[in-house]
Amino acid sequence: MMNQPFDALQSLLAAPELWRPGALAWIAAGWVTALAAIAVHRRWGSRAPSIGREGWTAAASSPNASKTGAGTREDGAAGPSGPASSPARSRLRCCRAVVAATAVAGLLALGFVSPVGPLAEGVLFSAHMLQHLILLLAIPLVLWTLIGAVVHAHDPGSPRGGIGSTAGRTTRFEAGSGTGCAPGCATARRDDARAGPARPGALRRTLALPLVGGVLGVGAMWFWHDPAACNAALRHGAVAALRDLSLVLAGLAFWYPVLVRDARLRLAPPMAVAYLMVACAGCTALGIAITFASGAVCPAFGIAPTPAALEPLRAAGFSRSVDQQLGGLLMWVPPCLLYASVSLLLLRRWYAAHGDARPAAADGAAQTAGAFGRSSGAAASAFGIASSEIIR
Repeated sequence: MMNQPFDALQSLLAAPELWRPGALAWIAAGWVTALAAIAVHRRWGSRAPSIGREGWTAAASSPNASKTGAGTREDGAAGPSGPASSPARSRLRCCRAVVAATAVAGLLALGFVSPVGPLAEGVLFSAHMLQHLILLLAIPLVLWTLIGAVVHAHDPGSPRGGIGSTAGRTTRFEAGSGTGCAPGCATARRDDARAGPARPGALRRTLALPLVGGVLGVGAMWFWHDPAACNAALRHGAVAALRDLSLVLAGLAFWYPVLVRDARLRLAPPMAVAYLMVACAGCTALGIAITFASGAVCPAFGIAPTPAALEPLRAAGFSRSVDQQLGGLLMWVPPCLLYASVSLLLLRRWYAAHGDARPAAADGAAQTAGAFGRSSGAAASAFGIASSEIIR
């Protein structure tokens, strides 16, 4: 008896009428296009001067710098940031970009080619919720990884960043033996360094505000689960396309303050952890509201015809109310687990970068992370208990 729901789910996934091979062709075409763009960028975009992981900067206008790879650091020491180390970094960035592009294609296939896509169109609310989580959280997170791997030319004020990166080093240019620097060029470079990079644009400064990213990221999920908006998206293809696009864009805006590569705009790790905790609270509130709702959150799911492949699952006890409860649990637990994982990575890299320089702040952040981890563990336990009750 216990195997009946799992056997019904297996037969559902094996139903050929629930797969969309036509959509796979579009995803494959986009994947090939992305790989071609990565190859072109690696071939022609790698000629731009870049700043290494340790703050080394090659003198781009120096004729001998391209030969020796010599650069200067903040302390005046020369270091290897030229062609001697660029090929290895370029290959690593290329591999990361290919993996990220493949991951995006795989997530799109999961959300639209697999049975999740057809079932999300008014049949199963849980499949609908899974598709939304893919669009709002997973794909934007991988896209930022892809963007960070491809775009590698930075000015001195925008050092390389990433999850937990504390890079914010400044550089200065000095004339030295073997640099081939013409008289007076070092002074000009020092003047440029003192002048600093251009100020970020108004749009980037706005997107870097935690309030903007939080409202867009969490608010989009709340808005599209309003009964009127949910029904309109299921009944009109144009509204559904607008919903999917808005979820991806809202997800990109949500992750921007955490993953932006400009250190002047990126949230400090403790602030990023607090930002993610607030987002977890918003997802938890929506998940609880859906799980314990007395009626249908999206009435259109109650009138959609049931595919023949879904009948064994219905016979096993997977009713529409149970389906909605599972959708609420998906909205509740997986986002918080993702936020907890990113928060732990942020704090780990922050501790590694600062060491014992900020023990008080580290202790406070550790307590915050511990409380966040305990709450996420409790949510995961609740998810497991509720799931077992649903299956039973």
